[in-house]
Amino acid sequence: MRYCCHILIGILFLLGSFSSKAQRYSISHGEFFTPKYPKNFTHFSYANPLAQKAGSITLTAREASFDTFNPYIVKGTPPEGIDLLHGTLMKSSLDDPNVAYPYIAESFYVSPDHLSVVFNLNKEAKFHDGSAITSKDVVFTVDLLKAEGSPKYALILQDVAAIKRIDKHTVQFTFKNPSKLLPFFLAKLPVLSKEFYKSYSFNTTSLVPPVGSGPYEIDIFRAGDFITYKRVREWWGRTLPSNAGHYNFDKVTYRFFKTKDTIVEALARNVIDHHWEWSISRWMHQYNFPALVRGDVIKKDIKKPYPDGLNAFFINSRQPHLKDRRIRKALNLLFNFEWLNHHVYYDHYTRNRSIYMNTGFGAEGAPSDKEKEIFSRYDKSLYAPEAALLKFKAPKNSPSGVLRMHFEEALSLFQSAGWFIKDGVLQHPVLGPFKLRFLFSHPSYEKQYQEYFTTLKRFGIEPIAQSVDTTTFVTHVKDFNYDIILYFVPHISVPGAEQENLWTSKAADTKGSLNLSGIKNSMVDDLVQKVVSAESLDQMKLYTAVLDRVISWGYYMIPMWAPELIHVAYWNKFAFVPMAENILYPHTWWAESSCGI
Repeated sequence: MRYCCHILIGILFLLGSFSSKAQRYSISHGEFFTPKYPKNFTHFSYANPLAQKAGSITLTAREASFDTFNPYIVKGTPPEGIDLLHGTLMKSSLDDPNVAYPYIAESFYVSPDHLSVVFNLNKEAKFHDGSAITSKDVVFTVDLLKAEGSPKYALILQDVAAIKRIDKHTVQFTFKNPSKLLPFFLAKLPVLSKEFYKSYSFNTTSLVPPVGSGPYEIDIFRAGDFITYKRVREWWGRTLPSNAGHYNFDKVTYRFFKTKDTIVEALARNVIDHHWEWSISRWMHQYNFPALVRGDVIKKDIKKPYPDGLNAFFINSRQPHLKDRRIRKALNLLFNFEWLNHHVYYDHYTRNRSIYMNTGFGAEGAPSDKEKEIFSRYDKSLYAPEAALLKFKAPKNSPSGVLRMHFEEALSLFQSAGWFIKDGVLQHPVLGPFKLRFLFSHPSYEKQYQEYFTTLKRFGIEPIAQSVDTTTFVTHVKDFNYDIILYFVPHISVPGAEQENLWTSKAADTKGSLNLSGIKNSMVDDLVQKVVSAESLDQMKLYTAVLDRVISWGYYMIPMWAPELIHVAYWNKFAFVPMAENILYPHTWWAESSCGI
């Protein structure tokens, strides 16, 4: 009896200790940022809390089809908008992306030693079936993502040593090492229904609509054609400040298109209401239809309100003929970005010069003394000698053709790596003829890079262009089944735990990761850990600059372009608070006749 009393007293003391801690309402990325919104804020500035809930909107899906409603695993392709089904512990705003505010969790506490974080759940939070969201669901979700989830979750969750239920609405994460970045990553995790997955397998593709907790649920769908989400009318989260003025349409539909060329016609006929145009050629030549001339459709060029992503030909160094840095550099020398930009993109683009383009975290100029000191800690075999001495610049050619000196240098690099040209074919005594298999998600890309293919053929290399449907493309990407792949990796405004999924050796060996080039380098692994454990933004920037130099000078990719403007067209029948992000993401729009501001 005395033993039981001691246990009860201990539990009460533990609960009391958490409740007495200074609970916080917002969580900052690495604790580096001051929240824009105060504790008693009522709504994000770009949302209209008076907007009525009515009407519908039809948007464009980026993929051509879907085959699963589970976006959290490697298998399958989920539909656009699937994130509308699931709530997350906390939520960032478009104008304050490095801070997260209350959602399923109403507050949190980070220990002074940064070895743990406690989230306190909102007692009103519910799944769509009416069941309460509890700490059991949080523990279940994290255990599931850690064991079976996509690498973007599983790799980072390996840094969580333990997760413990304190009570029905309180959960504690304990870390393997002190971390200022991990709490922010955990705050953005979804919470899945433990009860639902008692009846359904998590790690298989399925078109059974899951039980969610977000503002919408799946209404009707036809894979390869459309999916419609309907608003949950008595949604528990509708009055939260982080959701006020959001999700105003009764129905949100995404249309899927097998070819991008038919999207402009669909917009002109109002089959879709809003489209984000990626092709500068289409934007310049096809957006002249009658509805646009009349003013029924609005066409906007918007200055990018967020950092550029990494757009590149990723060179798969897992392949035997692409392991050697000299070969990857030679392939860079033979690529003529200047010709492509002038003849295909109308001189519209600026070339990527960093893996952290326009974020403030990339390398600038020649290495600083502090950067050189970091380089001195590592074996020189782990990085190119230029990385510790020079500013990285992608090879520059002429709009009229590849410079002769680059052609000659590329030949010299191939020869030094054991390759030779015989009967017009570049070959190796062990690896045989040099062939390059390019993977594309659309035939139009294959056409755009014909000049590069012509140059490679002149050099004795056989380029093999493989344009495949969306499902096959996603499968090949996840299996790293390519030599070179054209891919876009989006950036977040401040690097964090996701860097492990992009560059580390563990990610290189994990199917479904975004280490597309297969980088396996102990120096890179260590630098990523130093980025993740940085004590300040300045310290983080120092390590990201060095990481940028090591990867860039390793020629693991052929850098592509970064647009300065984003092109959007939409039917002029909606209202929204004027702000660039709002034009891009219509989840705070409302039917114009419903309400004004």
